[in-house]
Amino acid sequence: MKIATKLSLEFLPLILFLIFTFTNDVYVGTMWLMGTTVLATALVWYLYRQVALMALINAATGLAAGAMTLYWTDPDFVRMKPTVISLIYAAILFIGLIVKRPLLKTLLGEDLHLTEQGWSVITRYCALYFAFIAVVNEAIWRNFSIEFWAGFKVFGLIPLSLLFAVALVPIARRFRTLDAPEDSTVDSIADYLDGGASRKHWAEQKAASSRPAEAGKRIAKPVATPQRQGS
Repeated sequence: MKIATKLSLEFLPLILFLIFTFTNDVYVGTMWLMGTTVLATALVWYLYRQVALMALINAATGLAAGAMTLYWTDPDFVRMKPTVISLIYAAILFIGLIVKRPLLKTLLGEDLHLTEQGWSVITRYCALYFAFIAVVNEAIWRNFSIEFWAGFKVFGLIPLSLLFAVALVPIARRFRTLDAPEDSTVDSIADYLDGGASRKHWAEQKAASSRPAEAGKRIAKPVATPQRQGS
């Protein structure tokens, strides 16, 4: 429920931007984008008393691009924003991989209960995805109309992002820490995508880690010494 609420609030400004760009123009759409971005960020803070660093960076760059678009009456600023923000995220994540720090965890503001290897794998995929989005956005906004680009943001970027997130679910479960809590939603999605392979792999690892502990308990169990009769 928490993830669904955050995603809905994150995508709402894009949807309203598309609607008002088509019904009015890109400048009216930009004003709605800026206003609903502030509102959505405030609602997330009100509901959960925290806002992910990624959401704050996204909101800040969106407001800056929107302000420049309105001030100079140049829509190129708001159209370049997905390229700029994607390159920022890709750079942060690639730097994290180089210095061997899970900066994706810092950006998300969530603990996915992944092993060190898991964070590295997920981070690599995310960095490549953001670089891909930057290239795609550049190709579209430079070669197509504003209306086409606005439609791409809603009907292209949102589905792509959701599909990418869903595709990462089996990988995330495969590299979960052994003390990670059960998540029925994540488990259901992963089972559907990989037929239960990641669940089996995680269960085998968890069972294997528990065997040495059980063996240690059996070894440490005291042996009762029989008492002599008549003593």
